[in-house]
Amino acid sequence: MRRIMALGMLLGTLVLTGAGCFGGGKTSDPAKAPNVTLRYWRVIDGEDAFSDVIDAYRRTHPYVNIEYKKLRLEDYEAELVRAMAAGEGPDIFTVHNDKLREYEDLILPMPAKVTVKNLVSQGTIRKETVLISKDEPMLSLRALRDMYVDAVTSDIVKVDGDKTTVLGLPLSVDVLALFSNKDLLNAAGIAEPPKYWSELQDDVAKLTKIDQKSGKIIQSGVALGTAGNVDRAPDILTTLMLQNGTRMVDDRGNIAFTAQDPNDRQVIPALGALEVYTDFANPTKVVYTWNGEYPNSVEAFANQQTAFMIGYSYHLPLIKAANPKLRFAVTALPTPGPETREVSLANFWVEAVSKNTKNPNEAWSFLNFIAQPDNAALYLKAARKPPAHRRLIATQADDLELAPFAARVLTAVTWYHGLDADAKDRALKELIDNAVNARMKLEDALTLSAKVISQTYRK
Repeated sequence: MRRIMALGMLLGTLVLTGAGCFGGGKTSDPAKAPNVTLRYWRVIDGEDAFSDVIDAYRRTHPYVNIEYKKLRLEDYEAELVRAMAAGEGPDIFTVHNDKLREYEDLILPMPAKVTVKNLVSQGTIRKETVLISKDEPMLSLRALRDMYVDAVTSDIVKVDGDKTTVLGLPLSVDVLALFSNKDLLNAAGIAEPPKYWSELQDDVAKLTKIDQKSGKIIQSGVALGTAGNVDRAPDILTTLMLQNGTRMVDDRGNIAFTAQDPNDRQVIPALGALEVYTDFANPTKVVYTWNGEYPNSVEAFANQQTAFMIGYSYHLPLIKAANPKLRFAVTALPTPGPETREVSLANFWVEAVSKNTKNPNEAWSFLNFIAQPDNAALYLKAARKPPAHRRLIATQADDLELAPFAARVLTAVTWYHGLDADAKDRALKELIDNAVNARMKLEDALTLSAKVISQTYRK
């Protein structure tokens, strides 16, 4: 984190050149226009997910070339920091929403407008195609709030006194959903996936098979309870906390998930969520169904070692690749009950412009273009992702795989605005481990986790 912040301070002192302002509204021959190349770095999605939207942009900005590069998720951050330090970094890069504040010093905020060349046809008798330098307005704050689901603007918009800064623009928002093995549910006489946590607990008791002699779990009901072998365990626990009424951060920006329920001082909502989560790995509980001997939850689900798993939409292709013949369904994540407020944890990537780019106008013009709903829809169709845009949610209502994710993005929230998201995740994993292994009282484990996460908020 210190390395990133130091690099950001260094880049902040650089003078931007070649701002891309061609000025004057003059026309020019498209063939003679100076070429601009934008290097675009991302993870997870291949270039094919962006080919249609890139082609659409270049139809009106043919002098702009986009060099798309997909990096391995596990290598991405180290390579990004190294390249930027060497002056070889991308013009546009993607940042996870949890890490926006961590990378803020490397980001060029969105301007009010940019000046770029646009390809237009002019003339009445003799038509000719020319490039004209034009101002392109960026999205206003009001337009951002109207266009995106609430979770987006709470992260990409930074308010500091009277100054409002937009750090980047996302294309998709993911939330957790329930993955169910159809064949295992049918064999257990379970007609449909559970809607509430109590129903999931009942189903797990029916699905779990334990060898009476060895005590070994032969078949797991759900891949939950531990930290090390449950993919995105911190997100699942956080979602349970939110569903149980936990305030993760108070109005002053302080970590607050150790707080008592204001309506019942004897109850700490986060503790109730922690117990629900870890009970699945507690041999003394009726719902005991999972332990550290299992492989990663995604692998276990793909191998039919467990009937349920909780995951994001990006897990869909991973499961299909691991077991193309697996019959499974995806439904909305269970809630505590019919009377409880729906809430999900938003998980998304933000497309940002590098502070070190030599073509800031074209870079922001491209991001503004692909963020428009109709253009974002091209990406979503190719990448198979739920939308960040309100208008596009209805377009996935009949998609059996994506509808459960899209249906919950309106109620998705974010909470972490610290400077070390990895440390936050480690603290939540340690909280789970401390609870499962009874290393300390649950209240003390919760307090320790909050203390560690609080430290990541300090510069």
